Amino acid sequence: STLLNALAGDQIAETSEMRPCTSTPTVYHPPGMRLTLSHLPGVRHVARSALDQIALIDTPDSDTIVREHRRIVEQVLQECDLILLCADSEKYLDEATWSLLYPFRGLRAMVCVETRVARPDTAIRDHWLKNLRENGFQIEQYFQVNALRAFDRKLALSAAHEEEFDFPALERFLRHELDRERVTRIK
Repeated sequence: STLLNALAGDQIAETSEMRPCTSTPTVYHPPGMRLTLSHLPGVRHVARSALDQIALIDTPDSDTIVREHRRIVEQVLQECDLILLCADSEKYLDEATWSLLYPFRGLRAMVCVETRVARPDTAIRDHWLKNLRENGFQIEQYFQVNALRAFDRKLALSAAHEEEFDFPALERFLRHELDRERVTRIK
């Protein structure tokens, strides 16, 4: 949710310091884009994204014990062309998340986003990517970000990007590298 807010530059998804608090998907998309998620209960649409051809969907936490939340994540994953797999250094190997992703190996492109990065370190990236490859996942890109710092910077209207790590590269990837041709190829 913090990552979605940082990409939007606005508080559009509910966040919490303690535990993830998203219970229904928030869909951030360009105005006029048609989406097929209306069958999910409580979906919130924010139609003001500047990302061409891309809708970002914030889902409930995938390691939740709430069955309805897991069902929602499963349904959203079926609609996605590209999965941004977000996890921090404590949850990147969470089996509950992996169990939701196994059916999509080879069917959906995935991008790993290591969140809450506090210092540059490749150990988590190397271990995460090794485990994903060993389990048959193909990863398009890997980004280490501190979304809270990026979000705070955007709210303060500051141009400085220090300690956001790969956040600017993630934005460039979503805005420029993920063009129509690449989206079509991913699909």
